[in-house]
Amino acid sequence: MFLQQIINGLTVGTTYALVAVGFSMVYSVLELANSSGGERGGGRAVKSYQLGLYEKAMPAALTMAEKLAVTAESGYDYLELSIDESDEKLRRLDWTAAERRALSDEMHRQGLFIRSICLSGHRRYPLGAKDKAVRRKSLAIMEKALDLADSLGVRTIQLAGYDAY
Repeated sequence: MFLQQIINGLTVGTTYALVAVGFSMVYSVLELANSSGGERGGGRAVKSYQLGLYEKAMPAALTMAEKLAVTAESGYDYLELSIDESDEKLRRLDWTAAERRALSDEMHRQGLFIRSICLSGHRRYPLGAKDKAVRRKSLAIMEKALDLADSLGVRTIQLAGYDAY
């Protein structure tokens, strides 16, 4: 009986410890302030992270300027651009310098920026396809995405994890 109580105590204690480590990791990764110890910042803002809105969460009929405005009005810090497998979205990779500059100017005008790109065009053109022509197209998509990101000041490209390797 006593041994069983010790085992139960260790099991429960280990579970609490794992939950605490999990919370600690989440707070650390998100750079989220943990206010459980009371306020230490003397009134400074607790939010030390940015939260973005995925473009596909909004109606497709909105212009990029309208999507930026809705993102800001909804309290988000940035917009995540979608480059999916549709022809419409893949054409964004071929925006001219003038089109890219116009979007960049609009972001600066509104004070809200595209900070990440969700690149899922590889769903249609997998990096690991058996067909060499498809792989070449996939690499071209990646190169164009890097160029687009650079021209818009985007530092993060999220690659979709579904591929045929």
